[in-house]
Amino acid sequence: MQVLDQCLDGLKYGCPQIHLNLTAYPLLVTDSPEPGYVTLAAAMAAGYVSIREVDEAGSVPSLLLKNSGSNPILVLDGEELIGAKQNRIANCTILAPAHDTITIPVSCVEAGRWSYDSDEFNVSDRTQFMDARRAKMAKVSASLRYDGLRDADQHDVWAKIDEKAARMEVQSRTGAMADLYEQHGHSIQTYVDAFTAVDGQVGAVFAVGRRIEGMELFNADRTFGELLPKIVRSYAIDAMERPLKSFEANVSAAPRFVQGTKRAHAETYRAVGLGTDLRLRGHGIIAAGLIYEDSIVHLAAFAAPATYQRTDGEDDTSDRLERFLARRRFDRAA
Repeated sequence: MQVLDQCLDGLKYGCPQIHLNLTAYPLLVTDSPEPGYVTLAAAMAAGYVSIREVDEAGSVPSLLLKNSGSNPILVLDGEELIGAKQNRIANCTILAPAHDTITIPVSCVEAGRWSYDSDEFNVSDRTQFMDARRAKMAKVSASLRYDGLRDADQHDVWAKIDEKAARMEVQSRTGAMADLYEQHGHSIQTYVDAFTAVDGQVGAVFAVGRRIEGMELFNADRTFGELLPKIVRSYAIDAMERPLKSFEANVSAAPRFVQGTKRAHAETYRAVGLGTDLRLRGHGIIAAGLIYEDSIVHLAAFAAPATYQRTDGEDDTSDRLERFLARRRFDRAA
C-alpha cells in the first residue's frame, strides 16, 4: 500500500529510552507538519466537544460525539472515556468532523455500573492496557471484515479486566479498568516520567524485556508528544506484571518490526468520521490505523501473540473467529 510504505520508509530511528523492562525506540521524521486536528483532551479543555449516551436509556456499544469546533478531533483507539452510565473505550481511531455530531463505536470497561454519575463523558489520561487493546483490535478487525461493523468482544474485554485485577490484587466495586491504573498509579508514573518525546518524534516501537510488543505512530510530532504519557501507561501496566530487570536495547529490533508491518496484508474501509480505516493482519502483526488526505494520521501495530500466529500468515484461526462472531450475533439478538 503506497501511503503506508511511504510513511514507514520515511522514518528514522532515534536513541532508545529504557526504564526497567520497558524500552521505547523513537521513530523520527525530518519535517513534521502541523496536524490540522486537535486531540480529544485538547478539545475538551477548550470546551467544544461533548460525548454523551445515545439517548436517556443508553446503549453499551455506541456514544454520541458532538464537535462544535472548527477543527476535526482525534479520538485514539482504546482511549478511555469516563462518566455517564459507565466508562467506555473507543473501538477504533476516529477523526470527528468539525461542526458535526457522529455516533462512535465503544466498549464498556466498567461492568458493574449502569447508572448516570454525569451527563457527559470526560477523557481520562490512559488507554486500554496493551494486551487487551491488541485483543480488542483483532476482534474489531474481524467484525469489520465479516459484518461491516466495529464490534469488540465485550465479554472478552470484561474478562481481561477481571483477570488482570486478580493478578495485580486490585479491588474494584464496579469492575472498572480505571481502578487498575489508579491503585498502581505511583509505579505507573515512574514509567511515564522516564520517557520524553524528542524533536521530530512521531512515534515509537515498544519492547517489554527482549520482546517487541507494538508500535504507535502519528503524522505529527505534536500529536505524539501530547499522547505519549497515556500510551506509556498502557504498556507500563502490562510491563509491571513481567520480570522488572532491564535488557540491553537491540537497535535492529525496531526497524525489523516496522518492515514486518509493511509486509502485512492491508484492507481498507470507510472510516467512522473522516478518512479511511486501515486494517493490517498476517505475518505476526495485528494493526489498525486511519488515513486522511493521503497521510497516515495514526497507526497502532502489535506483535501477535504466539497463539494467534499461523504459518500461512493469518492471525486468527477460522473456528476462533466463528465462535466470536456467533457469540456476538447471539448477544445482539438478546
